[in-house]
Amino acid sequence: MSEVGLSGSAHEDKLQALLDAAPTAVLITDQDGMILLANRRALDMFGYRWAELQAESIECLLPERHRAIHLEHRARFVAAPAARPMGMGRELVGRRKDGTEFPVEVGLDVLPDGPRMHVIAFVSDISKRKLAEEALRQRTRELEARNQELDAFAHTVAHDLKNPLAILMGFTEFLEDEYETLSAGQVSEYLRRIVRIGRKMSNIIEELLLLAGVREVAVDLQPVDMGPVVAGALERLADMLQRYDAQLVQPESWPVALGYGPWLEEVWANYLSNAIKYGGRPPRIELGAEALDNGFLRFWVQDNGHGLTDEEQERLFVPFTQLNQAHTSGHGLGLSIVRRIVERLGGQVAVESTGIPGEGTRFSFTLAAGKDTVSH
Repeated sequence: MSEVGLSGSAHEDKLQALLDAAPTAVLITDQDGMILLANRRALDMFGYRWAELQAESIECLLPERHRAIHLEHRARFVAAPAARPMGMGRELVGRRKDGTEFPVEVGLDVLPDGPRMHVIAFVSDISKRKLAEEALRQRTRELEARNQELDAFAHTVAHDLKNPLAILMGFTEFLEDEYETLSAGQVSEYLRRIVRIGRKMSNIIEELLLLAGVREVAVDLQPVDMGPVVAGALERLADMLQRYDAQLVQPESWPVALGYGPWLEEVWANYLSNAIKYGGRPPRIELGAEALDNGFLRFWVQDNGHGLTDEEQERLFVPFTQLNQAHTSGHGLGLSIVRRIVERLGGQVAVESTGIPGEGTRFSFTLAAGKDTVSH
């Protein structure tokens, strides 16, 4: 190819051959920005043939939105030419013939040619490096998040397990010291308290393990028959429902959503247990589902309790790393699990409450609709 536009001499032909062998893209322009030379790598990088670039302005290789500012920078370089990187901290972008853009690094120098001045630009496509840098930043963010979670995990274990453990030890030490002075009824009562505290601690540990596992386990979204999932959660809470004399209202059929059944049972169990504990007396709990316009489904649990203030609502569903800042009416850990599960399944969680006693609170979550429409 005849890429040289300097004077066509044998010397310039050798220069062309030398530049074609260069490992980076090279462009030479006159002081007005007209392209005089482009090596093979430059043509390949920008997707042009030499005949298409010859005597074109260097600005044709830039996105249109950057051309005006480039004219100003070029004028300043011509006024005070010196070898230097172009951009000075700004992100530079090249534009290919097909209109696609890519990040570049550019070094500028002056190529003497008698009384004329020519500008030589060394251009590197740094797309791969940018991708690697972004991957590294993402990995760094993930590591920072994991470190924060480890701190929060340790805090939660210490906070939520320390108190019941202390009570448990107190009861057992008391029984050991005073067993012979206690009646059979008193011993039985203390043992029942010990069992309840042990179960509470076991539940906390199971919740923490579940919370950690949701991040690690990979699942494929599948159509979920929500009816059996809700039934499974209600079966787990049967004793609690009976103890609180809870009234339950649920639809005759459920829509099918994309998700993962075992995790969704945890979501329902958490929402339902909160509705029982914080509902009215007796608690009246309504379950429901509705189709949204965006192809998602919203599932919800409505109680008849005192409701939550705006401030309390803001402190719900906090990330696990912020649990030490959120202890709203005993929520916190369970709702952090709910949030992580639903977001891993591609949905969102929400809470609605007027804060007016009796109007209660509605907890909801969304999931993509399954192929089937309704399960019975």
